[in-house]
Amino acid sequence: MATAGKLADLEDNMDLTRLSEVTEKDLQRVAIYQRAVKRVSNVRKEEDS
Repeated sequence: MATAGKLADLEDNMDLTRLSEVTEKDLQRVAIYQRAVKRVSNVRKEEDS
């Protein structure tokens, strides 16, 4: 349950459409969030097993 909330939060944080201008720093932040999504998704798979 907590992982679903975290995934939703990460997806929201990766939404670049909310920004008027996308900078290199924003792209770097999204890359970090993408790695976090993979980690949380793996935890969720383990929880579902």
